[in-house]
Amino acid sequence: MPRAPGRAALRAAVTTATDVAVYAVACVLLVQGEVLLSVLVWLVAVALFLLNALPVLGGRRRSLADRVAGTSVASVRLSRFAATRRVGTS
Repeated sequence: MPRAPGRAALRAAVTTATDVAVYAVACVLLVQGEVLLSVLVWLVAVALFLLNALPVLGGRRRSLADRVAGTSVASVRLSRFAATRRVGTS
């Protein structure tokens, strides 16, 4: 079943927030001299990253972003063209 654009956007937003945004906030706090708060936000960022990434290793292979957006990967297949194409040739 194809994903709806809204679900894809929600999944991208959750992934971006867990992988980039919280780390960015920690960096900004560190630059502003808020070392303790920066470390605490960084720990939250690491926890969010692990909550998003580790479930992929489980049986259902759904990340936090997949669960929030209600999506999942059904299968991954290369097309015949992509599987037989050699790197560096056109």
